[in-house]
Amino acid sequence: MFQHRAPTAPTSFERETLELEPGEWIVQVLRASYSIEDTPVHVLETICAANRHVFPIGQVSGYDEF
Repeated sequence: MFQHRAPTAPTSFERETLELEPGEWIVQVLRASYSIEDTPVHVLETICAANRHVFPIGQVSGYDEF
């Protein structure tokens, strides 16, 4: 699985849709899952207000050691 997060200034459409205040940023989260043959099987793009979301980080095994 691949996951990428990128903070950025919103477009006017994103600002209006998310009802953002002036100066608020968004976060684009892009996730991709791959088959055992390394073929993309699922891709999901999420756009959210950066100040209204928490992104917990955890290991699949349940051990949160980095």
